[in-house]
Amino acid sequence: MAEAAAATFEEWIERIFAHDVEHINRRFYEDRSSWSDVASPPVTIEYMTRLFEDSLDVLAPFSDNQLKWGMQYIATQMPGKDAYLRLNYLTQSRIIQSFFALFEQLFMTRCWHDPFDYVSGQRQELNVVCWRWWGLVPIRPNAANSIERVIDEQFLDVIAHILGLKSDTCRESALCGLGMWTAEYSDQVHVVIDTFLAEHPTLQPELRILAAKAYRGFILTEKERDNLVERIEQVFKDTVYPGDDNLTNADHCGECAEISEAFRGKQWSELHDVKFLRYHESALSLFKPAAFHYYLPAFIRGALLDPESADIILSGLEFHLTPQSDFNSDWSTFFQTYGNEWNSFETSEQKEQLKRALDTIAANPPEQLRYFFERVSGYTPLQKQVIHDYLLVDWDSWMIDLKREAERNRGLAFWEVFTG
Repeated sequence: MAEAAAATFEEWIERIFAHDVEHINRRFYEDRSSWSDVASPPVTIEYMTRLFEDSLDVLAPFSDNQLKWGMQYIATQMPGKDAYLRLNYLTQSRIIQSFFALFEQLFMTRCWHDPFDYVSGQRQELNVVCWRWWGLVPIRPNAANSIERVIDEQFLDVIAHILGLKSDTCRESALCGLGMWTAEYSDQVHVVIDTFLAEHPTLQPELRILAAKAYRGFILTEKERDNLVERIEQVFKDTVYPGDDNLTNADHCGECAEISEAFRGKQWSELHDVKFLRYHESALSLFKPAAFHYYLPAFIRGALLDPESADIILSGLEFHLTPQSDFNSDWSTFFQTYGNEWNSFETSEQKEQLKRALDTIAANPPEQLRYFFERVSGYTPLQKQVIHDYLLVDWDSWMIDLKREAERNRGLAFWEVFTG
């Protein structure tokens, strides 16, 4: 990192943020190779503290893109926990508390206020760093070490206070951070999340979904997996085979014919060979709606039991169970308005009215969503709930591709409403 021992505070800021973003990767590489030899973590921590405590004013001259790259650089290159352990308690406490000030000032002000708005194009560059912050910084919890636990508890308290800010962008980041600390501090994290949910009953669906993921540490336990598989087998057991001639448009292409032949006469409940499903994963795209409806549980079950062999089935299921982002204005308005208001509806009559509105759209969807609704319509409430709960599973922790996370959140929000 551009260490403070080699620069004044102002030079340090300039070195990190005043970049032509088109050449920023090369500049940072040069920075690491030429400045790291004069590393002075205590002074760097002092400069970080000064920056975080006054970030809105100090960073006012820089563009959102410069802030994105600069803050990402600071997060990934800042001193690790061992450097904090060598500080006196007051200095240690001050730098940790300054993380809250960073969120309260910079992220809360300069980020786009709705972290789940992937439609309007207003989501700022800095949102990405805010969202990923606790996965970028080299601070990892270790409850087994009594010395490190003093630092851990301070950071946990800061993350809890960030969750209390009136900013969904900061709340999203805090929940991601809490999820990373659940394995080491489950009792404390559970109290924080339970309190947050109790005090905020009308959150966006995506935040409640994220809170549920963070609560279990973004991990699906073996017991939870087996329970979900059992539910899949139960709720889909009476699904009717669509017929040999209703699997694909076999005359359309060779692959359609191959898939039709491969699945002909096969009961979904008998398809336990995940490698077979992986080989024919394109069936998710080529099945006719009735066949997609019938064989979907086989693909979901296979993904749960053997995700490594399932491979791209995981992303395929997310894609096909998610309304895509090229909504027309009517659908976009419905999704953003009613999806966000769902949890604020207090009576069953209000929720039934919303479900009827969604059913109306499903019966006559916009052209670009017709393919999607043909496939997801016709499921029973229990089947819809299982699909929703499957999409709640995180396979590779929350630190995944931003676009894929956006699709996942959109799919979950849709099924949150669609299941009723």
